[in-house]
Amino acid sequence: MYSGFQYGYATPGYTPPYHQHPIQTSSTSSPMAPPPTRESWLVSQDRPPPGYLPPLGHLSPAVLFSATRQTSTRTEITQRTFTREEVLTPAEADWPCREMGQIFLFTSLVQLLGLSSNSATYYAAWIMADVRWFIEHNFDFGFAYASIRKAWRPLQLSYPIDLAEYRSRCCAEYDRMMVWRRDVLQREGITGHEVILEPYGIKPHRIWDLKSNRVVDYIMLFAHCSTYGITAGTHMLHPAEIHPTADGGPVPDIYPPFWAVTHSWTSDSDAVIYETSANGYQWPVRLPAGVTIEQVRRELLSFHGDGGDYVWLDVMCLRQEAGPQYAQIKAQEWKLDVPTIGNIYRLATYIVRYLNGLGRTFSTEGWDNERHWLRRAWTLQEIRPAEETHTGGVPPEIVNPMNAIGNINGREISLRKALAPVLELAQNAASPSGCTVYDLTREMGRRLATNETDKVAGLCYLLRTSRLPAYSATVTANEAWVRCFHELQFLPRLEVLFDFPYRGNTGTRWFPEWSELMQWPDRRPDLTHTPPRWSGPYPFYLPPSADADPSRLYVSHVTLVCNVWLEAAGNAGEYCAKFGGQSRALGFITPYVNQRPIPKGTYTLATLNVKAECNWVVCQPQGQIMLKTFWPPVHPGAAPTIAPTMALMLAKVGVLRTDAVSDLRSQSLMVGSPCLFV
Repeated sequence: MYSGFQYGYATPGYTPPYHQHPIQTSSTSSPMAPPPTRESWLVSQDRPPPGYLPPLGHLSPAVLFSATRQTSTRTEITQRTFTREEVLTPAEADWPCREMGQIFLFTSLVQLLGLSSNSATYYAAWIMADVRWFIEHNFDFGFAYASIRKAWRPLQLSYPIDLAEYRSRCCAEYDRMMVWRRDVLQREGITGHEVILEPYGIKPHRIWDLKSNRVVDYIMLFAHCSTYGITAGTHMLHPAEIHPTADGGPVPDIYPPFWAVTHSWTSDSDAVIYETSANGYQWPVRLPAGVTIEQVRRELLSFHGDGGDYVWLDVMCLRQEAGPQYAQIKAQEWKLDVPTIGNIYRLATYIVRYLNGLGRTFSTEGWDNERHWLRRAWTLQEIRPAEETHTGGVPPEIVNPMNAIGNINGREISLRKALAPVLELAQNAASPSGCTVYDLTREMGRRLATNETDKVAGLCYLLRTSRLPAYSATVTANEAWVRCFHELQFLPRLEVLFDFPYRGNTGTRWFPEWSELMQWPDRRPDLTHTPPRWSGPYPFYLPPSADADPSRLYVSHVTLVCNVWLEAAGNAGEYCAKFGGQSRALGFITPYVNQRPIPKGTYTLATLNVKAECNWVVCQPQGQIMLKTFWPPVHPGAAPTIAPTMALMLAKVGVLRTDAVSDLRSQSLMVGSPCLFV
């Protein structure tokens, strides 16, 4: 038996009802015998049809609603008529199904789905079984409407289908998706930390159904895909088979469409806490003062576009603080949901952007305020091109908000120009070549976050690692950065090695701590900066259990100049280097403005390319070490190569640049030497 939060439900220990109803999937059975159409049959106590499976077992809202919150202050239930895909008012969504009665609930749901009288008659036994299930479990009208919008979609087809087979298929696919979602979170063998496998395939956990005003499982929207049989070969597409790749590959168009909202959080003193039945009162919703949930909902519904009636909004769909009884559920969900929030904005059909706070009117004032959308760290991974973005809260007098003029640091600038460099950065980060660590770090360092760990999570996501560290609110920013760095791919590590100018402050690692990374100095404008390049398979070694330190970086082919005497020259940032006791010195300079000085002494210089635009890493030799190096197979089906290799151990001190590359080539160089940077 699975606990509630594992399946996306809010109530711990909840057992989905499909465990209580056996699935009958006989291929020879008909969908069902046409039932009687008289109203007397509808109110009878006949059992559900053979093979019946309630849609709530798998395709259910993400939260379960307690009858204790259904107060007597609600609007009186009236026997009114609904139209197809109508938007429920908050009062109507709160109507208890039990008080509506079987006939009124049956009729209302049929009207909302727009079923023809023939379909409603043919599938009446199934519909009534669902209606009784809603009433038996004391759910409200909004919950029922949210459930049937996708689960009843096959009832709209012009030809009969085997509903037992269809629901069995949906349940099996739901199980596969939830098991996959659970299994992507695993504990790493060397460090013992939890990591997310295939992180760029994670989809939203929940989604806000605006028409029913209920928060539902995003997976329940896949019932529509199941209806029309989106398959690959002979099986339905599994999330691991259809997710966008880590290198920014195209997003398949089979994802159920939805919109996402990006906004900046206002300060605690300018916020109001609401409780709402939309999320089952499971966590409070934090909104700016003067803004209501219904106001935000109505504005989102006013936008037109595919998927606009399903919206991801963090305060509604991401579990917030809700007391100690939900603390464990929240911590478990956030491990997976917070690091992969960027996926939501990559998958969304459109983005609605509130620059001055959720639901607040767009303004040209306060663009350099620390709470403005342009200054927040988390919004860096929530950016999409202008044609895929709507600006929320725009007053009628502003025709095009992108042309609006604001003030940043005393300089007038249009919103279009203020967003241009960030849009370019986001597009580069999503491209197959990715974005440099320097560019992302510099932009993240200029932004603000309530929790510094959130900046680490955002940076790690944008660096497109093959795995993501699970989110933990108890670790420091530096601990989170170390976990992130262990998951970086080879090229970003090379960039940090050859471009970041210092060794870590603690002296125990060649890469910087988080606080140092955020202070990456400005590059010298008179120099060309080319990120390190690597051709061929990425090398790595198999560390023994006594030396399982993932902080070390193995590079198989490095150009070295050994026994170099280095000391500062006359001007700041200039050095002279003497090789092998020669009297002639070569000039080196620091590639960054106000770079910390390197103490004079004897060093080993390392680079990947002896070119004028490439940096040299100044290292202190630490001796040699025998490693078991691993090389991936050259041809498909071939075995990998594991061979012992003698490597030099080097401790990074700093980085320098020189124009005397022709003189360096004439020196006694050790080319293609394997090195282990420690």
